Amino acid sequence: MSSIDTGACYVGSILRDGKSYVVPDFQRDYSWTIEQVEQLWNDLFIAFEDDRESYFIGSIVINDSDSNAYLVIDGQQRLTTLSILICALRDIVRDRLNPDIAHQLATDFLGKHDYGSNDTIPKLTLNRVNRQYFSEKIVNNSDLETINADSKSRTERKSNKLIANSYLFFYGSILDKIESGHQINDFIQQIVTSYDDIVQVIRITVKDDYDAYMLFETLNDRGLALSVADLLKNYIFSNSDDRLEEVQNNWQEMSGNLDKLETKRFLRHLWLSRHGVIRDRDLYQRIKQKYHTKNSIRGFSRILRDSSGIYAALHDPQSNLWTMYDTQTRRKIQDILEDLKLFSVYQYDPLLLATVEENPEIFLSVARMVWAFAFRYSIIMGAGTGNIERAFTDAAVFVRNNKECSAADMYSRVASLYPSDHEFKESFVEKSVRQSATARYILRRINDKLEEGRGLVVNKDAFTMNLEHVLPQRFDADDWDGFCSDDEETSDYVHRIGNLTLLSSSLNRQVSNGKFSEKLSAYRAAEALQISKFVFDQEEWTASLVEKRQKQLASVACDIWRVDY
Repeated sequence: MSSIDTGACYVGSILRDGKSYVVPDFQRDYSWTIEQVEQLWNDLFIAFEDDRESYFIGSIVINDSDSNAYLVIDGQQRLTTLSILICALRDIVRDRLNPDIAHQLATDFLGKHDYGSNDTIPKLTLNRVNRQYFSEKIVNNSDLETINADSKSRTERKSNKLIANSYLFFYGSILDKIESGHQINDFIQQIVTSYDDIVQVIRITVKDDYDAYMLFETLNDRGLALSVADLLKNYIFSNSDDRLEEVQNNWQEMSGNLDKLETKRFLRHLWLSRHGVIRDRDLYQRIKQKYHTKNSIRGFSRILRDSSGIYAALHDPQSNLWTMYDTQTRRKIQDILEDLKLFSVYQYDPLLLATVEENPEIFLSVARMVWAFAFRYSIIMGAGTGNIERAFTDAAVFVRNNKECSAADMYSRVASLYPSDHEFKESFVEKSVRQSATARYILRRINDKLEEGRGLVVNKDAFTMNLEHVLPQRFDADDWDGFCSDDEETSDYVHRIGNLTLLSSSLNRQVSNGKFSEKLSAYRAAEALQISKFVFDQEEWTASLVEKRQKQLASVACDIWRVDY
């Protein structure tokens, strides 16, 4: 971090500073609720009434790279709320005491008076969503009745309604203080003294947005870090000149495409798929270096728009994108994508994205390879993600640079990490699975393989087909005292794959947590799935049988999740 200055200062000196403050458009809308506003109000009066020398209320981070204004990188909620309080105080003073004192409060804390329009030019400018409302309705005050109506309006933006609510809270609280005996002159002095001499913030000043990003990467402890997406949005908007509207529309379309997906992860995967491995902390700076002209930024915004739609489709098997394929191919792709959603592993996404964009003809083959690879490497072996990300990023860049490559050519880039049958079976025979959805999936897939000749498949619905722990999750030790030898822990086998099977929901409720002999009569009264026949054929259930069954399942699994190149 090249230039970061930190120091304590009073909130009054922040608001009295000669430069204005601008909340960038990428920053969050105003979001403080009445509970947070009330807490700030109480803090101010605790500080004054307890005669404290200082009272700390948090930090404000500003970017001082612009000679005309500070960019508020963090702390805008607090700064906005402190300004709203002054607005409410000004309006009461204007109506009940002296317009000249009200004017002085506005000049000191809220902004400059424009003699042409007779309005106040706000010292604090909020983001695009809240800017006009804050300026017109709060700083250049509308009447109380209008603000009250705004707070209840069904059409007003939620964040603007929160601004209105904050103003109304302060207005009502100040009146309560005055009506309870506080002299208005004394009350003004209390507020101003609190701002100027008691209430402190930590002011952190950075010289550019990269320093801001690095600061939040290092110091974030609130889950509200300024993300690369926030910085990038501000950067491309600020540098798109006469292409601003197009760039904004492309960004908006990207945001709509991603919906609930993480924008930061998409941005990183997009870069990986095109340019290779990069650390999270370097991503923003590298994007700035590559896209630094108006035209390149415009082009990049188009890439964001188009690639985000494809990236979203990778996480949405029902996306219209997959209608580009014939019905049979589309269904196979959709099945694979459903499984990958369950796996919740994302290191493979750069390759999938690059393949759809550059060579969609081989996408099914590549997706199937990723599916088998991810199950073996990530789900069963639980191996680390670093090597996978590097290898699959390399494969993604290879696809970009070799658009006519085959799936086998691409696979050659990652083959060295592919778990062999021996490695896979070794891990599978010891595997315990605690996630019910994953366990049902494994058993369902194996059963479907065993039923292949008859064409029968297991219902995917968890409410129809339940996961059964033969040795129950909550077992009576006396009922299962012969399950394993003295030096083995019975509970270690509860979640082993060999101890799991699938039962209809009604039968599953019936057998519940009983001992094996009680379960067995219910088991045998039902038609067994292929996956369950081994269990139903036993007269007892022991650790050695769990291990034997798990080895059998491992052999079937090895034939299901495999890559043959």
